[in-house]
Amino acid sequence: IVSLSFASAMWVVVLALVGQTVVGTLSDFGIMLGPVVASALLAAVPAGLGAAVVPLVAQLSGRQAGGAAGASFAWSTVGSIAGVLATGYVLLPQLGISGAMLLGAGLVFAALLLAVGRVLPAAAGLLAVGLAVWLVQERTSAALVDISNGYHRIRVIEQAGVRALYLDSTLEGSVRLGSAVPVLSYQRGFMGIMEGAPRLRRALFLGGGSFSMPRYLKKLRPEALVEAVEIDADVIDIARRYLELDDAVRVHHGDGRRVLANSTGRYDLIVNDAFNGVRKIPFHLVTVEFNQLVARRLSDTGLYAVNVIGHDRDSALVTSVTRTLQAVFPVVRSYRPRRRGGNLWLLAARQPFVAGEPVPAVGGGQVLRDGHAPVEYLIARDVVPRSFR
Repeated sequence: IVSLSFASAMWVVVLALVGQTVVGTLSDFGIMLGPVVASALLAAVPAGLGAAVVPLVAQLSGRQAGGAAGASFAWSTVGSIAGVLATGYVLLPQLGISGAMLLGAGLVFAALLLAVGRVLPAAAGLLAVGLAVWLVQERTSAALVDISNGYHRIRVIEQAGVRALYLDSTLEGSVRLGSAVPVLSYQRGFMGIMEGAPRLRRALFLGGGSFSMPRYLKKLRPEALVEAVEIDADVIDIARRYLELDDAVRVHHGDGRRVLANSTGRYDLIVNDAFNGVRKIPFHLVTVEFNQLVARRLSDTGLYAVNVIGHDRDSALVTSVTRTLQAVFPVVRSYRPRRRGGNLWLLAARQPFVAGEPVPAVGGGQVLRDGHAPVEYLIARDVVPRSFR
């Protein structure tokens, strides 16, 4: 049993040190097969070794096998719950993925050594693990900040006076120091939407990221009240420290739908930019019920803008989001800053407006509702074919 636990902990140490490299080499397997292969290679060994402990305990207990197995399962459940809570709320926010894995493996080593009466080696092992965690945290990196929390791995990388914000592997926005003009073309192109909201007095952005668009809007319309909602408190803090976010933009910390439901007054512009790339889309921000909430919070001439990635007619996700908008708003248009590919803005309102191109009745896709919004399935339909080309 000690050998199995030791081998499992050693495997976790290997994962912490080379796991990211191994996963990178498996990217050619695609978005569907890649995670399966990576999970089998990286997680099967410690999972299998851990699963073998309870049968061995039962076998070694002789006539007390039933009680020993029950106690093992009970303590295993308690440990699993404690491990999940400690990892999610303490280890990942403080140490990141590699640091948390190294610390967990070190605690297993220490417990094993203490179990066989090796106190000094256990203390030395804990000290070595602490040093390894510190080295992982302090290793040189091109990033000004590189942390992991319950939402993302957050990095800010500076090059030639431009600071780029990455959430996991997605570039969320870039800021040129000393300038409020967005660096990314789709964010600059967003200002073309202003043609549809000429009487803009109050605007709300769902999803902060680099806060490039709300900062830019505030510069162009200084008389307007510009608000933004960001669910990740670390993103807000990093934007204030590294991305020149100041108090000119009123920032709310929380879930966009909840903040919008609890807000007072009405907005002339609501922007849904809360999607993390094309793969991470909060389903509750694209449903009929959410669109109805948006409609209630818009002024009579207000405009709702949704940023999605995909082709107007070929994307299952885009066609579904469009049909869902058309189920609530009588006027829906599309606006693409660039002619080919990339980000697409879907614009919706109760009254006709100038910006964008008219969107005909959409074929395909589905109307998304709170009780049935399979956005992951729709994303897979868009992404998987490309990953096997």
